[in-house]
Amino acid sequence: MTALETRALTIGYRRRRGDIVLARDLDLQLQRGSLVGILGANGIGKSTLLRTLAGMQAPLAGQALLDGEDAAKLLPRDLARRLSIVLTAAPQASLLNGYALVALGRYPHSDWLGRLNKADHAQVAWALQAVGAQDLAERRVSQLSDGQRQKLMIARALAQDCPLMLLDEPTAFLDYPRRLETLRLLRRLTREADRAILVCTHELELALRYCDEIWLMSEHGLQVGSPATILRDGLLSAAFGIEDINFADFARGRYSLDTPLLQTGGLS
Repeated sequence: MTALETRALTIGYRRRRGDIVLARDLDLQLQRGSLVGILGANGIGKSTLLRTLAGMQAPLAGQALLDGEDAAKLLPRDLARRLSIVLTAAPQASLLNGYALVALGRYPHSDWLGRLNKADHAQVAWALQAVGAQDLAERRVSQLSDGQRQKLMIARALAQDCPLMLLDEPTAFLDYPRRLETLRLLRRLTREADRAILVCTHELELALRYCDEIWLMSEHGLQVGSPATILRDGLLSAAFGIEDINFADFARGRYSLDTPLLQTGGLS
């Protein structure tokens, strides 16, 4: 089932002296049960694409459709029932405990007073269990590590109970074991919770290993393909402007730079 579709979508920023276009005429689809990674160099427009898909930023042209409806025209409450988003910034909720933070995800489904019913509490409990954060429920958010907070933010997005999840750099500021754990978790959630998950990331190896599909952004546009296709066709080298990317472990997406650091001035 298609959770997200774009039609001739053009993204960028409006300026009086002329729009700044980052990508144009994008026709994309994201299916439920799939983990898709957005890769590309800094400043190429990955986060702009994510914000546009989330309805946080208006497109320059075209549409982003959620269940066949234009995301830019949905009311905030209706939009929040169709997609959830996890941003890079740490949550400003230091006085809340883990359970209360995750329970914020039920806001689009609650009454005007924000009261939670039995079904809401069951959804929050399931979300905490799904990410393995039951032990964080009673702890203050201010007392948690970055990795623990990120677990709770993903749990909050799950508690929102939307078919589509968008994540912007969810592994930023995490150590390698936590980064690996986060990508594994997202992949598992697509299977077990039937979610469509789109993650913007700089983690090349992890994205190539765990994502079902890659959206690779470069100055030449946006290219879509499986990790195997992206690797086989040498698209990463072109996208990142590095000619010497060598994939020593093709199956796992592990790469290295052929040019020695001593020759490039990396060491002295």
